Amino acid sequence: MSITQYLENDTELDNIINNLRLYIKKTGKLIIADVIDSNTSAIRDAISLLLQCTKKGRPLVFVKFITYLMFSEYRKLSKSVKLLKLSEQSIRQIAEKNGLDCQKVNGLTLHRSRTNYILTPKGN
Repeated sequence: MSITQYLENDTELDNIINNLRLYIKKTGKLIIADVIDSNTSAIRDAISLLLQCTKKGRPLVFVKFITYLMFSEYRKLSKSVKLLKLSEQSIRQIAEKNGLDCQKVNGLTLHRSRTNYILTPKGN
């Protein structure tokens, strides 16, 4: 899931995980991707995307994307609606409350400045 930034608060994430954990098999995994925390910034996200596009030989895709963002409704909306930031401690507490182990992992998504977690049933 790459949804946490759009939630109102950590209680909403807790409710979602509480519902989803009922469907996770013993060897299943719940991936929470692109979590925004205090280390995340728009500049760091942009640099990360630029590096990924350049690495793949597609810098023009980055330019088109940034141009779109600069003049889209999303930019106007993003000024008035702030994205939710969640600390590692919050994610770990939610996992613990729901009987899940929590592993912080890197490199799951393009956004290198965002954090990713894998939640698994305890004991696996």
